[in-house]
Amino acid sequence: GLWLRRHALLAGAMGVVLVSLSAGLVAATWQWRRAEQAARQAEQVTEYLGDMLASASPDNNGGQMPSMMDLLERSARDLKTRFPDDPEVELKLQDVLGNTYAQLNRFDLAIPILERRLANAVGRYGEADERAIEARMDLSRVFTSQPVPQRVVSLLEPWREQERQRHANSPDGYDSMLYM
Repeated sequence: GLWLRRHALLAGAMGVVLVSLSAGLVAATWQWRRAEQAARQAEQVTEYLGDMLASASPDNNGGQMPSMMDLLERSARDLKTRFPDDPEVELKLQDVLGNTYAQLNRFDLAIPILERRLANAVGRYGEADERAIEARMDLSRVFTSQPVPQRVVSLLEPWREQERQRHANSPDGYDSMLYM
């Protein structure tokens, strides 16, 4: 205590340095864990898509070359059970498969996958999370090509004010929502 009173400035500076180093270590560890998780998820997605493409071999299909739609359908069925312990990877793959089907104008196949993606994102992260918002917007884009405008309105109307505020500085996202 006597030393602290005599060297208060030095003790305070050492305390600040110690707290700063500790905070830096905690932040670096947190970022390292996030990077490790992202790398693991990217590896799983790459492996999954690689397996899907490798299954196109005629040896695996009775001597016939499967179509891209065959591969996608098999992949969509497999996705439901492949990642029970990693819903983030499942969400990413639901995004890829759902939007791929939408690009191929196979809305009948895209809609169920994108609906599961939205339900999973909302269930895991909550309605207002960025992943749930993106899933809602993707599903709404698919519904705009269908003769069911009420589905688009029911998905987006409750979020109109929140999206307006979220895109206050850059209204492009909000304009896209209004267009839908």
